[in-house]
Amino acid sequence: MQKKDSSRIKNLIIHSAILDLYYKQNKCEPLGEVLNKMNTLNRFTLIEVICAKIYSSSVITYLPQYTGLEIFFTACIIFKKYWNDFSLKNIEETSNDIVGIKKLNRIEMAILELIKYDVHITKEQIQKEIELERNVDVNYKEAMSSIAVHVMQ
Repeated sequence: MQKKDSSRIKNLIIHSAILDLYYKQNKCEPLGEVLNKMNTLNRFTLIEVICAKIYSSSVITYLPQYTGLEIFFTACIIFKKYWNDFSLKNIEETSNDIVGIKKLNRIEMAILELIKYDVHITKEQIQKEIELERNVDVNYKEAMSSIAVHVMQ
């Protein structure tokens, strides 16, 4: 996968994950504010974002006290630690516009306890997420081009 394609897929996954979590949780935070904070997530790799999407989606209903963005961001950090196979200090990774360090630590512990510290992902799960996002992107482009043709007529 080329770097540009990888970056595009990563952005699609970030947006779809955050929107999915946002609507699953129905928090009162305005969607515009949530979307404005998403740039912070671009520093994570494609693989970290895919893993965070899968795990966030599975734990969101058990953590109603946290926002989807907080959960997703924390899951990205968990998987950054997992894929790099070393211990990161959360203080170095935190982003105060999303979540403070104390809350980040609480969310991380809650997620790890829910998944019973079983942090792993299969190649098939990763490939499935990439293909799903590519299909969404293709369908969106087709829909937009058909709308553009319809409007021009």
